[in-house]
Amino acid sequence: MLWPGWALRLLPVDRLRSQGRVFRVDAFRHGCSGLLLVPGGPADLPYVRAAPLLGNARAARDRESVEQRVYRDQDLTPLASTLAQLARALDEHGSPIDYTRRRATFTEATVDLNPDAYRRLVL
Repeated sequence: MLWPGWALRLLPVDRLRSQGRVFRVDAFRHGCSGLLLVPGGPADLPYVRAAPLLGNARAARDRESVEQRVYRDQDLTPLASTLAQLARALDEHGSPIDYTRRRATFTEATVDLNPDAYRRLVL
C-alpha cells in the first residue's frame, strides 16, 4: 500500500481547498496504490486486477476518486509519471522501510494501545 505521507504529497491540495469539497483521502490512496502496481507489471495486469492484490474491494470507487474527483478536468500525466517512477525505484532499490526491524520492534508484547487515548487522538 502506498504510504499515507506519499499519497498526501500527490494530492493537489490547492485545488481541493478552492473547491471547498471533501475528498476521501483513503480512496485516493487506495487508487494510487493500485495504479502503482500497473507500470512495468505483466501486460495482462490492468488496474482492475492489480487493485484486489492490495485487498482493495472498492477498486472502481478508488480509481474514480483519482481520475474523476481529485484530478477532474486535469491532466493525469504528472501523477502517472510520478507513480511509474516510484514503481521503478521501488523495484530497483526496494522499500526504504526495514520491515524486518519494524516487525521485531513492534510486536504485541512491545506495543500497548490505549483505546481511550487513541480515540481522543482521532477526535
